[in-house]
Amino acid sequence: MPLSKPRRAASPGRLDALDALRAVAIVMVVCIHVLGYCLPLPPAQYAVISFVVQTAGVATFYLTDGYLLAFGRAHKEHHHRQFMQKSARRLLVPWIAFTVLYTAARYAFELAGLMDNYAIAGRSPAEVATAAYSSVYAPQLYFLASLFLIRAVCPVTAALMLKMPVYAAGALLAAGVWALNSYGISGLFPFSLLAGFPGQEPVLHAVHGLQFHACGMLLWRLHNRYGLRPLVLTTFPVLGLCLLGLLAGNLHLPRITQYAYLLSLFLFFAATGFHPAPLLWLGRNTMGIYLLHTPIILKAVSMAVNRLVTIPLLSFTLITCGVVLASVTAIPLLRRLPAGHLLLGEYPPAKKQAGPPTPRSRREPQSNRSV
Repeated sequence: MPLSKPRRAASPGRLDALDALRAVAIVMVVCIHVLGYCLPLPPAQYAVISFVVQTAGVATFYLTDGYLLAFGRAHKEHHHRQFMQKSARRLLVPWIAFTVLYTAARYAFELAGLMDNYAIAGRSPAEVATAAYSSVYAPQLYFLASLFLIRAVCPVTAALMLKMPVYAAGALLAAGVWALNSYGISGLFPFSLLAGFPGQEPVLHAVHGLQFHACGMLLWRLHNRYGLRPLVLTTFPVLGLCLLGLLAGNLHLPRITQYAYLLSLFLFFAATGFHPAPLLWLGRNTMGIYLLHTPIILKAVSMAVNRLVTIPLLSFTLITCGVVLASVTAIPLLRRLPAGHLLLGEYPPAKKQAGPPTPRSRREPQSNRSV
């Protein structure tokens, strides 16, 4: 068991543990949305699946982005302006493009009479714009804007999590998590002004996700300084106790359970070296899956599956597998479009030029991009 400091992957500039972890996280995100489209699950099954996927799904992406940002700052000079320019291309361009795309598609389906309810037809332009901004028509898109906002304040977060004494940074994070979950976000001014927005308001989610992003930074620092063994010896027992208390019904610590669960997922991939190629490939294509899996693909797959099966758990499983498969199949097709790479927040591959091959040591390394 390699309980050592962070190591790069076989692919230059990548961390395989993060790719494997994000592969699991994107499947969890798909599962979260499938719960609203599959046949109604029995209460016990729904409770278990909901806990497994909702506790860690989206939070994992915030945590891995914070970890990767801290890793990157330690290995090269950080220029915040350039970083935010790249983040705008990576996050804001797909957010705007797919928000417009899904809003237009929803409106077309409503006009064609293919929707059960009307969320756009008959609404004012201001109402439509507000709902689109809050990801009413595509419930996953809020994350992209939220992560962009979190990255915008990363110099402050990094100064707190990476520059302060490690015990002080940990205490500050714990205090922030306690305050955030004790007093809430939407009840605090000025965030209360955003509480009335429908759907998933990006700023509120950015404030909520900042705790996991900061945790990712601190996690890199602890991993880099102490290795994995102390983290393994503390995190897994805490998770076990939390789960036992949850099952027994006499101890419910949701925030401690969530953090222990998140860290345990990371530690599993980092410590065991379990990085099968399919999982790595899936983890490197999470952006495409995130953008494409809902609402159109999810709706189409769920309608087809629910006409063929009557067992709720089988409905959930088949829809999840079908949505992931359809999404990964659509990614290369999207890349072939004239602006396909731009829609995915990617830079198009460089054209090959005649001449001697570039030395391996001089090639531009890949990076573990978020999402």
